[in-house]
Amino acid sequence: MLVQVGDPIDPGPEQARYASEPRAAVRALTARIASGLEAVTAPFASWEEARLIDRAVDLAIDGDPHALPLSRRWALWRAFVGHHAVLARTDPPRALRLVTALRAYDEARRALGVSEGELAVPPPDTRALRVRNALEWAAMLPAPS
Repeated sequence: MLVQVGDPIDPGPEQARYASEPRAAVRALTARIASGLEAVTAPFASWEEARLIDRAVDLAIDGDPHALPLSRRWALWRAFVGHHAVLARTDPPRALRLVTALRAYDEARRALGVSEGELAVPPPDTRALRVRNALEWAAMLPAPS
């Protein structure tokens, strides 16, 4: 379990402003509270985005993704969400290919009945490593036209 507590929010500035500009003061305090909550809550826009970002983190790290401490996973989630947002803004086709590849990887892995943990650490015969590499390679292929 990971519990994050943000910085305390002092409502003093907005309280002083409330007498002369109540709406503006309330909006300003609400914006600061929202910003504080954003800093300590999961950064995902949807469950689908959470699943895909988590899968990208699993694929990006070396070793068993289940051994990754939640605090480290959290930092990677935030970084990946930020980088994907930039990519979606600057190169939408590439961002779409990435999302499509992650979905294809997940579908192929599920179809084979292989868990990410099983692919993380190859057994002595390296079969799992070969399967993971093949799935990653297949997921990056361009879609048939």
